[in-house]
Amino acid sequence: MVEVDDQKRLEAVLPGSASKRRAPTGDSQAPAMSASQQVADASSVLGLLLAIVALFTVALSSTLQSESTRQGGPHRGAWRRIMGLALALAVISAATLASLTAVVRVVLDAHGTSAWQPAFWVFLLVYLLLLPLCAWQVVIAVGALRMRPKR
Repeated sequence: MVEVDDQKRLEAVLPGSASKRRAPTGDSQAPAMSASQQVADASSVLGLLLAIVALFTVALSSTLQSESTRQGGPHRGAWRRIMGLALALAVISAATLASLTAVVRVVLDAHGTSAWQPAFWVFLLVYLLLLPLCAWQVVIAVGALRMRPKR
């Protein structure tokens, strides 16, 4: 009873919004999102992720540099910490690349059609920037592995 009253109140304020929020049933399909909507949804998350992961990668690179040139050798266990973090960031970057592949396909399919928008270039550029970032993270992990003490 309370749920029905809340739903009516919501529809009075935002017509049609409550019905859009209902769970889909088996006989109705959700309408396909347009390419611009998919890119808009993915772009904000992708940009934020790229910025945060790039900042962490820069910090790791700096830490690797300072540890490898430290007088008396690197701190004990520093190579494990740096390598683990670098590999974790590389996995995040690779997972992001993989999860956005479908959106990239939609963007590439839209190229040359009326659905194409100039913002799609920016999305593709930011997406492609994840490739060298991921490679840099692997290079940091390999550099940390080289700091490992010899047995």
